[in-house]
Amino acid sequence: MRLPLAAALLALSLCTAGLARADEPSWQSEREEFIDRRRALMIGLTGWGVANVLGGTALLVADPPWAPRDPASRSFRRGFGAMALLYGALNCALAAGTLATLPSFRDSLDGPTELHRQKRASADVFVANVGLDMFYLLVGSGLWTRGPSPLSRGVGAGIVVQSAPLFAFDLAGSELYRR
Repeated sequence: MRLPLAAALLALSLCTAGLARADEPSWQSEREEFIDRRRALMIGLTGWGVANVLGGTALLVADPPWAPRDPASRSFRRGFGAMALLYGALNCALAAGTLATLPSFRDSLDGPTELHRQKRASADVFVANVGLDMFYLLVGSGLWTRGPSPLSRGVGAGIVVQSAPLFAFDLAGSELYRR
């Protein structure tokens, strides 16, 4: 009589343990969420980069009909456009490289320990980028307000306009990976 009762209790405990684990995300589902978040962040960065490449190129090669035609305004626009083009190209390259290596990166996450290590490392990179973004905002603000020429003021404005959204992007990325 004791053996069937013990077997029933063992079976019951195994069944309930399985049910408890089913409610908790497995490391594989956590890995897929991590990869999906990385992909989504990089697709967003690509969109931002493409918009800046197009806008920066337009400001460099064309004079909008509504814009003032004086040389100082033109120089400012060109400095601004150069920064938009530069940041946009860098963001597109970074996102493309990350997206291209995503399948092999996913395969390298072969256990919960490696997954959590990579999540921490990714969060740390985003935190470091937040610090760099703040530095760029300060430098850009200084150039924009105190630059010696319209070109340098345009470069400063371009740095500020690029760094502010990247600050928010990097802050969001660091928070996503800290969870």
